[in-house]
Amino acid sequence: MRSKTDFYRLFFEQLARKGFDVKRSQSSDYIADIYYKNQLVAYFSKADTVIQNPFVAVKDISTFCALWGVFQLIVGPRHNGVIVLILAFLISPYGLPMAAIWLLGKVQDLKFAIQDKIYG
Repeated sequence: MRSKTDFYRLFFEQLARKGFDVKRSQSSDYIADIYYKNQLVAYFSKADTVIQNPFVAVKDISTFCALWGVFQLIVGPRHNGVIVLILAFLISPYGLPMAAIWLLGKVQDLKFAIQDKIYG
């Protein structure tokens, strides 16, 4: 990779492969607008940050966060990339939802253990 512009091009191409549509921003405050299924979901700012549109919810936001985390690991501060990757994992189907299912199973195990202790 020769320049930051090349990296942006590659980053936006990867987003396009994941189903995100990247268009030049109509606002002078942002470099690009990021669309998912024809809805504006985020903005790419001049400060090399992605700003999520607060009025739209995206089901596949964990993929977007993971790509952004990898981008931060390569270009930006490494600790920001790690934080974003952890957040992407937590909001993915294997993160907090799986932890909630595991915790529910442990609570049910405790319930059955108490019932067995009391009722024999």
